[in-house]
Amino acid sequence: MKRVNGIGGVFFKSSDPEKLYKWHERHLDIKRADLEYGKFAWIRDPDGNRIELWEPPVGA
Repeated sequence: MKRVNGIGGVFFKSSDPEKLYKWHERHLDIKRADLEYGKFAWIRDPDGNRIELWEPPVGA
């Protein structure tokens, strides 16, 4: 059985999240949608696979 050696990531905090999002959209081709059932974002990994991220709505 294979083992997970680690899970990592890069996390950013910003005093202006909208400006940070615009940078990511422009340079990393991230798309997003704010819908009544949550926030979604889509990116592609280096192999071209689409990754979907979801954040539940406030109060859910």
